[in-house]
Amino acid sequence: MSGQTPAHRGGEIQVLYGGPEGITADQKPRIFHQDTAGVPGTGENADLFGATLSVGDTNGDKYADVLVGAPQEAVGSLASAGTATLLRGSATGLTAAKSVSYSQNTTGVPGSAERGDAFGAATHLADLDKDGRAETVVGAPGENSDGLVWQSRGTANGPSTNGSTTITGTAAGLKLPLLGNRLRHVLPQRPFHHLTAVRGRQREGRSRGLCSWDRPFTSSLSYRFSIDSHRGSIRGRGCPWAD
Repeated sequence: MSGQTPAHRGGEIQVLYGGPEGITADQKPRIFHQDTAGVPGTGENADLFGATLSVGDTNGDKYADVLVGAPQEAVGSLASAGTATLLRGSATGLTAAKSVSYSQNTTGVPGSAERGDAFGAATHLADLDKDGRAETVVGAPGENSDGLVWQSRGTANGPSTNGSTTITGTAAGLKLPLLGNRLRHVLPQRPFHHLTAVRGRQREGRSRGLCSWDRPFTSSLSYRFSIDSHRGSIRGRGCPWAD
């Protein structure tokens, strides 16, 4: 967040270029953030721009592009809906020119942005069809109860949202463990300590009522609990998000 580190408000990425002698100690990094001219959006506290990164050639021009996740970025009034921004490579290195930001409200991206989706919590550029142009893959672990992955194919103009697809955890054959008889689902988001739509009875502690939480945890909350998704239990003292 602003004031706590020398990084730009909302997050940034830094680029150091290799050379005949590698990365030299006196090289100053090239910095990109959401207030860099040409980069979509505006830097805001806790956007987490740069939380995830991937490098690949999305248009086949032989220059490396960089896909940057900002999973806590608000989309309109939807907090933590998340975005992913593509920065273009060029003969002079990484550039903000023609950079583009994607969210679940972007035309051609299936679905719609929702609060807490965390779109951009995972980013990956990989040439899945071996045509020389990397596909763009973005994860949204907070989407509904099982998360999803969005994929767009690479073209001569870069990623194309036309015909892009998504796959959910359920469609991929994943099954969520039940945490107690009443708990519907738990989605811990790493590294954000974020639970989406948690409902259930605590096994230990003073609170025995149903608890519901669909927002990122903040340091202002006083809580102590642990989750064991393998054993199917949730333990804690009190219910920090609902008295």
